[in-house]
Amino acid sequence: MTSAAANPRAVIGGNQSPGAIDFAKESETALSDWMKDHPVIETDDDARAAKLLVDRAKSSLESMETERDAQVRPLNEQVKAINDRYRSPRTLLEKVRSSLVDRLTAYARRLEAERLRARPRKPAGPLRQPRKPPWRPNGAPKRPRTTRPKGSVMSTWANRPHRSDRRGHSHGSQSLPNINGRTPLRDLRYVQQEPIAMPTTTLTVKLINPPGSTGRGSIVGMDDQRLGIFPEKAGLFEVGKTYEIEFTETDRNGKTLRNVKNAKQVAGPSPQAQQAAAAQPANGNGNGHYRQTDPVDAERMFVTKLLGDAITSGTVKFDKQELWSATQMLRGLWKHTFGFDGQAFTASDAGRHNGTTAQH
Repeated sequence: MTSAAANPRAVIGGNQSPGAIDFAKESETALSDWMKDHPVIETDDDARAAKLLVDRAKSSLESMETERDAQVRPLNEQVKAINDRYRSPRTLLEKVRSSLVDRLTAYARRLEAERLRARPRKPAGPLRQPRKPPWRPNGAPKRPRTTRPKGSVMSTWANRPHRSDRRGHSHGSQSLPNINGRTPLRDLRYVQQEPIAMPTTTLTVKLINPPGSTGRGSIVGMDDQRLGIFPEKAGLFEVGKTYEIEFTETDRNGKTLRNVKNAKQVAGPSPQAQQAAAAQPANGNGNGHYRQTDPVDAERMFVTKLLGDAITSGTVKFDKQELWSATQMLRGLWKHTFGFDGQAFTASDAGRHNGTTAQH
């Protein structure tokens, strides 16, 4: 028993040559033992020994696959032969069966069609008359209402106090009778809503602030009255002229905003208005014709516009390095041409700067 335990093949029949599975088990044991003793390959000798074990494992796998295929291939060919023997009659039988099912279906449809044709039809009834509306807008009398006994807590419709505006609207509207507690929607088209009067004012323009980044500008009158304007309304006004203006009022965060709705010129520029307009600097901040751009914003708009055109045309690729180089080049070009230590740019400064550059 001791020898059999030390050598599993020391039994009856163990003198047969080992198979591929036995070689695979021995290779797995050899690789596992070597890897336990060498957790890390550190020398050339370790590498050569590992390479030999890898080749041994590869050879064992190939031998095991060859032996398995030799045993399985005859069985697979036998299964294929059995399937081929049954495939042809099965295909023919399924085709004939499908054709017969189609004929049975067609017969059942013909029977159903004959049954429907033989069924007697119900006689057509009288045409349905359209219902008359319970209330008409031409002043037809209301249907009578029952009154409650005297002393009842609830009052009748006729005894209720008149409330012209039950929902708290700021403007009155024509009242309509309720039917089953609701107003007929088809009769609302006969109600004429009175137009809402919009507040107006007469204003002589002293100052125009064009719409900025918020999309809203303003106009200021000689009496310092201020009204908001949006881009589509900015072209209606000129400094010094008098306008009759319709405006709207909106409450926002506790503040009333008044915006121009419509405007009509009623008078040309007066001498006082002309003097007030002439007293403003030609390029002052927000006089209605030109508002000086901050140098930082001007540089940013210059670089953004040219960089976007370069990307669109394909001159500059959408790459980090190319974008950075192009941006630095455009910023340097701006500072070399227009930059004056943060001062505002004017046309006269550009001429002097170009002239100075040409001299150098």
